[in-house]
Amino acid sequence: MMGQYSAEDYPHLVEFSVEHVMKPGYDYGAEFEFGLDLVLEGLARARSSSATPS
Repeated sequence: MMGQYSAEDYPHLVEFSVEHVMKPGYDYGAEFEFGLDLVLEGLARARSSSATPS
């Protein structure tokens, strides 16, 4: 996947890939779900706090 990108252009992505994704036992699906839940929870909180009058 990284073959089409220059490591110099995306050093943080390379570091993340080497330190996490390429390690045995990394579960992309579980990590994606965890991150998605964080984003959705943050959006729900932002929506509910903006709907409440100050």
